[in-house]
Amino acid sequence: MYRTYFLIGVILFPLRCIAHDAYLVEALKSNPEVTAAFQAYQAASRKGLQVRALDEPMLTYSEFLSSVETRTGPQERTFAVSQSFPWPGVLKLRQRVADANARMAYYRYDVARRRVIEKVGLARIEYAYLKRATDRAVENLGLLQQIKPVVEQKVRAGGSLATSLRLDVELAVADQEVATLREQRPGLDAQLKALLGRTPDGPPLPWPSLPQQTPTRRSLDAIQSEVRARHPRLRLAEASIQSAKEAEALAGKSNRPGFTLGANAIDIGDGGETAGAVMLGVKLPIRRQKYQAEREEAAAMTAMADAGLEATEQALLAEAVRLQAAQREATDRLENYSENLIPAATQAADLTEEDFRNDKASLTDLIEAERVLLDLRLMRTRALADAHKAAWQIRALTEPLEEAAQ
Repeated sequence: MYRTYFLIGVILFPLRCIAHDAYLVEALKSNPEVTAAFQAYQAASRKGLQVRALDEPMLTYSEFLSSVETRTGPQERTFAVSQSFPWPGVLKLRQRVADANARMAYYRYDVARRRVIEKVGLARIEYAYLKRATDRAVENLGLLQQIKPVVEQKVRAGGSLATSLRLDVELAVADQEVATLREQRPGLDAQLKALLGRTPDGPPLPWPSLPQQTPTRRSLDAIQSEVRARHPRLRLAEASIQSAKEAEALAGKSNRPGFTLGANAIDIGDGGETAGAVMLGVKLPIRRQKYQAEREEAAAMTAMADAGLEATEQALLAEAVRLQAAQREATDRLENYSENLIPAATQAADLTEEDFRNDKASLTDLIEAERVLLDLRLMRTRALADAHKAAWQIRALTEPLEEAAQ
């Protein structure tokens, strides 16, 4: 069963998405968090083979320091072999507990992969937004630089020098904004490289592109229904319940006796015959309070696992509400900027530029009009990025892993 999980999760998934997103394939292959979770699953899947086996038989040898004289000769040494056996059914229960823990380890691995997919997508969107923000800042700087010759001409014609000084300040501010945004790239680049399992050195990753289309909005009922059906955190919580129940059943047998079967032989010297015997030992479970405490602990762990499933489901459904609302709010902002604010600001900037050339508007008016337009365009880009981030998180929350990665 666990090998099947591995084949589905590690082989089939990359084959489906490799043509769509090389970053995600690389992250799932090289991210240390995913690797650690997979190795933990591999280790847990081997536990059942260990706990279902009997304890190793015990072979003992004793040499008498002084011979014990008997009628048939001196006793010189003894040999013994013994094998311990637990109460019937205990070994099978131990294996079932181990198998349930292995299922939990698999779902932790699945959760880790989904978490990395989400982080890679969000980091890439933020990286793409930084490129757009940097481009907007460069555009703003370029517009101010285009205004400078006009201002200088007005000063030479007798205009106020204060206008030129004000423009120089605005140019310095715009230049600093460009520099500040460019200095943010190494941090985002290092963050994305870490998610891909790369070292932060070397040339920066290529700028990703931010999709221009508005992501599709889905109903809250559809999102929550898919969360209930597919999210591995719920499957992990269910596996935790099963593990706790198996452990509770095992604890119910902790006060049962264990058995030891053995045989020994005494070597008699001076040609005497070797004496042999068989042995049956019984472990007496007389520590009643100890076994009662084990059963109570196991019952409490089962109750905790039940509550954990409910808490996990509530948290995931609440996250679905938050993300659906975040996408709706970002989409509404995006539509408002695209359909109302930016067209109005564009018209106002064009009219203000014409008035400035005809000495009907001041440089301050022109700079303010251009800045408002550029800020609105950047805010539109921010809204687009926020909408895509929320949509990506919804995909990571609801879709099968191989589909969420595409």
